[in-house]
Parts: sequence; C-alpha cells; structure tokens
Amino acid sequence: MTKYKILLVDDEAFFFELISELLGEQYQFEYLECGEECLAKAELIKPDLILMDVQMPGLNGYETCSQLKQSEATKDIPVFFVSANDCIEEKVKGYDAGGHEYIVKPLDGPEIDRKIKLFLDQASELERQKQALAYATSAAHTALSSQGELGVVISYLTNSFLCLDLDSIANQLLASLKEFGYYAVVRMSSNLATVTRNSDFKWNPIEDSIFDQLHSEQRIEEHSEWIIFRSDRVQIILKADSQDNDEDRKGRVKDHVSFLIQGAEARIHNLNVEQGLDEQTSTLFSIIKSTHRKLANFNAQKVAARRSIVDSIDTFYREFENNLAKISLTENQEKEVLAATDGLVDSMIDICADKLNDHMVLNSLLADLKRMVDDVS
Repeated sequence: MTKYKILLVDDEAFFFELISELLGEQYQFEYLECGEECLAKAELIKPDLILMDVQMPGLNGYETCSQLKQSEATKDIPVFFVSANDCIEEKVKGYDAGGHEYIVKPLDGPEIDRKIKLFLDQASELERQKQALAYATSAAHTALSSQGELGVVISYLTNSFLCLDLDSIANQLLASLKEFGYYAVVRMSSNLATVTRNSDFKWNPIEDSIFDQLHSEQRIEEHSEWIIFRSDRVQIILKADSQDNDEDRKGRVKDHVSFLIQGAEARIHNLNVEQGLDEQTSTLFSIIKSTHRKLANFNAQKVAARRSIVDSIDTFYREFENNLAKISLTENQEKEVLAATDGLVDSMIDICADKLNDHMVLNSLLADLKRMVDDVS
C-alpha cells in the first residue's frame, strides 16, 4: 500500500523527530527548515499534505501558505498549521491564509493521525463527487441565465426536493449561492448526520471549527466582509467580493438566501420524516417476522400435543377392552361400564375437535402473516 507523503516545515529539527516518533511508519516524511525552502521545493516534492509550524524566522507559516496558494502548481496542496496559540483570531488567520487544519501544541500523536486520515479520506470522497457537483453548478448557472436571481431560488426550491440525502441538499444549495457571486460555507444537520461544505465543494476543518465557535443567536449577522445566516438546521457564511459595492444587490441576495434556507429547512424536515418512517417500517417488519416465527413454533407444538392426546385415547380404549374381558362382570354390568367409557371417550374427542377449530384459526393467522412478510420482502 502506497504511503501518503507529508512535508514537515519547521526551523527546529526536533519537530521532525517528534512527528516521526508520534506517527511511526504510517507516512513518508520530507523535512524542510524554513518557509522559503518550502516555496522552492514543494512543487518538486509533491507532498499529499504539508504540516507546518506557524512561528518561523523569515517567512512565517501563514505567509508561506499564502504564497503556496498563489502558485498554480502548489495551490491544491493541503496545509495543516501547528501552533501553541489556541485562540479564534489565530485560527481565522490560518483560514484566511488558505490553511486546512489548525493543530494546537502540545502535539498528540493519535489526534494528528486521526485528523490527517480524516482529511485525506474526505478529500478522496469529495473528489468522486465532483462530476455530480459540476452538473449541479451547470444547472444553477442555466437557471440564473434564463430567469435571473429569483430563478435560482425557484430552481433550488424545486430541485432540492429531488435530493435524497443531506450531501445532495448541501451541494445544490452551494451551487445556487455560487451563482450569486459569493464564496460560501454551509453546515447542515439532520437527525442522522451533519455536513459542512464550501463553494469548492470541499470540507475544510478550520471552517468547521469556526462554525463551532459562533455562538450568536441572531438569524442574520453582518461583518465587514462576511454575512452569517442561521436557522435550526442550516448555517451559512457568505464572503462577498470586496470590490462589490452594490448595496441593493447585497440586500436582494440576503433576501434570496433567506428563502433558500427556508427551502433547505423544509427539505431536511421531510428527509427526517422519511428516515423516521423507514426506521418504523423496518421495526414493524422485524416484529411481524418475529411474531410469525413464534406462532409457527406454537402451532407445531399444538399439532404435536393434539396427536399425542388422540394416540393416548386409542391406546387406553384398546387396553381397557382387553382388561375388561378378564374381569368377572355380569352382562348388564359390562354394558354399563362400556357405556360410561364410551361417553368419556366421546367427550375427549369433542374437546379435541374444539381445539382443531382453534388450530384452523391459528393456521389462517399464520398464512396472513406470511403474506405480509413476503410482500415486504
């Protein structure tokens, strides 16, 4: 199995030794001592991921990452920052510089390994979705060209109800927001899952952590370049073009996004209901199957018990007639005993006949249950 190649960038060699010890032989490592060297060699090394310290002489981690993202050859290499500073301002700096994750010292081997694997697995999965996402973007672009801004909203409200999972709902929403000229980050939650995506249709851990630290209850919150929208199941961060001074258009977009969120909320609610019905159907089917199995076992026991009773009566009657011949009774006494015995036997046969009717009812119930099981299967 091919190992992922990780480029370590730090001015202290101890960093390389520590990471190598924490992560063992799971990855292939390259080590560089400064940001300038990283810029010069990253394209040649072609790492799957760069793990870089923030504080370095010369170019610091943020500056190095910003320049990497400006190069066509290195802009797609994910960068994880390492720092001892755990404040939201530093995380936002890392995000603005183009970073994908922010790891706080002291370093924890299992945590770093989990974050690296999670990110690379997510990246691989999202890559497979690009073709479908390209189609969603194309559909949204067509809607905008033919119907204008309101057409995008109407198109989303229509198409969202064709989405069968949370990922599809989020991707459709991002495709619509992209047509308004905004970079967006969306987080959606259903009863079963939560997804976070940006306008590049990717998951960024730093963006995810920023959502976790937004505690305001306002439905719409504006900052210098960011607009934050919140509802029960949907959160959106929009970043406008800094050169766009069209306040009227910004106001229209805010109204449009509010409608889009309402549509997403409605679809997620319906998705939760559908998932709940699926679970209830599955549970009911399991109960029916279990009931059928138990009744079938009970029916088999009743059949065996009835057969045993009939056999016992026959055996008793034969033995009784044989033994009666050995007893010295008058003819009238023998007739009286046989009459009493016949009455008892007839009574027991009547009881068995009543049970036979119960058996027929049980068989009918079993047949109905079997048809239900076969129909669901």
